[in-house]
Amino acid sequence: MKHRKGIFILIIFFFSSGLYAQEVSFSELFWSPCTNRALLAGTSTTSLSGNLENSFLIPQISKASLFFSKPAFNSNVYLSASRFGYHHFNETSFTAGISKVLTNSISISSGLGISGTRVPENAYSEFILQAELGLLCRMNEKLKVSVAARDISREGERTINMHHVSFIIQYTTAPGVTITGGLSKATETRTPSFFTQFVYHLNRSFVFVSMNTAPVQYSLGYAWRKRSMTYLLGMKYHNQLGPSPAFAAQWEN
Repeated sequence: MKHRKGIFILIIFFFSSGLYAQEVSFSELFWSPCTNRALLAGTSTTSLSGNLENSFLIPQISKASLFFSKPAFNSNVYLSASRFGYHHFNETSFTAGISKVLTNSISISSGLGISGTRVPENAYSEFILQAELGLLCRMNEKLKVSVAARDISREGERTINMHHVSFIIQYTTAPGVTITGGLSKATETRTPSFFTQFVYHLNRSFVFVSMNTAPVQYSLGYAWRKRSMTYLLGMKYHNQLGPSPAFAAQWEN
C-alpha cells in the first residue's frame, strides 16, 4: 500500500499546477480541476514533487510547479509553488498550509499564500493574498466526498471572493479501480465544469483517463514507481487548441 500512496500524492500536484495521498489519486493532484488538499491528511511519508506542462505546445504559456509535504504537529504540512508564462508576462504563486485528520471519517485543510502577476516591459506588478480550504468525508471504505475552495481573496473592505469552488465524489468499484466525478466553478467562467475520471491501478503503476467540460478537455496518463521515485507521463487535449504534454516526478521517503 505504501507505493500506492506515493502514486496518489504525485497525481494531485500535477493537474492543479500544484500533487496528494491515498485519498487522492495521482491524476487528481496533477490532472483534476477539483484538487482538495484535505486529501493529504494522514499521509505518513515526506514527499517532494515537481511538474512541467507544455500548454498547447506553446512555450510562452507553459506551467511549472513544485510541491512538498511532511508529517508534523500531528498533521501534514505542505508548501507549493507554481509559475505560468515567460519573461514578458508571468504569474507566480506560493502557498503554505496544513491538513489534519479530525475523525476516522473527516479530514480538513487550510492554506495561505501569495499570488503575483508581472509584466516587466510595462513595469507592472500586482500581488494579492489568497487562502484555500478543504473538507474530506469518508462515507465508507469505498466512497469519499470532498469540497474545496481555492483562491479565496478579499476585494474591498467587506467583500470576500472564492474564485474557485469544487465538489467531487470518488468511488472504488473494485480492487484497483477508482471512478471520480465532480464539478468545479471559477469566477471567470459562466458555467461550472463537470469532471470525470477512471483510474486503473496495476502492481507498481497505474493508468488514468479523464474528461472535463468548460472547456472540453480530455486527459490520458501513465505513472510508474521505481524505488523511492514515482514518474508520470500525461497528455491533455483541447478540441480547438490541441495537446498539452506533461511530465511529473515525485520523491518519497
